[in-house]
Amino acid sequence: TEQADAAATLARLAEQGAAGVRLRAATRSPGDDPLAIWRAAEALGLPITVAGDAAAFASPAFAQVVEAITGVPIILEHLGSVNHPDGEAAPYPVRRQVFGLARYPHVHIKFHGLGELCPRVAPGADFPLDRAHLALLDHAYGAFGPARMMWGSDYPPVSGREGYANALRWPQAYFSDKPPEVQAQLFGGNAQRIYRLPQV
Repeated sequence: TEQADAAATLARLAEQGAAGVRLRAATRSPGDDPLAIWRAAEALGLPITVAGDAAAFASPAFAQVVEAITGVPIILEHLGSVNHPDGEAAPYPVRRQVFGLARYPHVHIKFHGLGELCPRVAPGADFPLDRAHLALLDHAYGAFGPARMMWGSDYPPVSGREGYANALRWPQAYFSDKPPEVQAQLFGGNAQRIYRLPQV
């Protein structure tokens, strides 16, 4: 993303079938336009999934990016933080600032394997996780709603944590009280729509 030909490379990848691009919240381009790579993705119609910690997502600098790039979905990864507990405790003031980005209708959020948020407390149980930090899921759902949330596999870190099957099974169990149409949105439907994936 810092190369002078990054936009041309992105265009070539889009021609080859890329469905989106992943940037970091702090990604900026060299030259006169620091948002050049973001604008290139927007011009190509590529959804932008964004990695970063809660402080980066909650910063005024990232809000400026969100306000400038409105033509494609922007998807915040890992419930708006890094892919492991970031040390913030309830009531999660920084993460709630991140969830405040839901005020922009083109901003979406991913939730990944729940093992990144919660330690196991009951091995062998159907849902063996400490539920303390799962309030973050509820806060995100309340902010973004079912049409702007999507599950992600957290490949490959999840393979050394709860494993792929549990990475899907446990979030599905957590949201099992939602209507079937909502569950369908969270676990595939929204991603399929945003990334224009073929029906399977």
